[in-house]
Amino acid sequence: MAVETKTYIAKIKDLIPNDKNPRQISRKAFDALKKSLKDFPEMESIREVIIDENNLVLAGHQRLKALESLGETTVPVKQVFGLTEKQKEEFIIKDNVQQGEWDMDVLTAEWDTDALVDWGLDANWLAKYTDFGDDIDDEGIGETKKFESVLRFSNKEIPMTIEEEMALKDLLDRYVSENQVAFGFVDWICTKCSEK
Repeated sequence: MAVETKTYIAKIKDLIPNDKNPRQISRKAFDALKKSLKDFPEMESIREVIIDENNLVLAGHQRLKALESLGETTVPVKQVFGLTEKQKEEFIIKDNVQQGEWDMDVLTAEWDTDALVDWGLDANWLAKYTDFGDDIDDEGIGETKKFESVLRFSNKEIPMTIEEEMALKDLLDRYVSENQVAFGFVDWICTKCSEK
């Protein structure tokens, strides 16, 4: 069977959340999503929630929750017919995998950083590449921090100062010197932290 689609306005109560959706959202990100939908309601009609032939949500879970929490009762959907179960699973993952990278030269030169933060980009992440946030600490006031490095694992990026990076490197060097391997380093750090 060929894949076919139909776009229409659906009642939110008729849509079935997908228990297999692996994506989560923090309270802060959820609040930002709600603000985004309030500030730019046209986004709702530009990017439909994707559902299968049984009204099971394949994409747009968080937007759907945000719209419902804002009191909306309907949402634009694109209903897809003809996907196999394996294709539906593949779609759910591929829709959530972030491909590509930001061109930081264009982003910082051509875009307003305040607007970028308002639209959902992380202020600490932007601060690594711009002067944005030079007067902001983790609580939003006071001490200046310039994030010049990043710790990456899984799909997370944690901004770090050069001092933090050097302290972490020193710990790794110490661990490798004592154990002759890097294997187990993270467990060792976690144990040290839990002892405090």
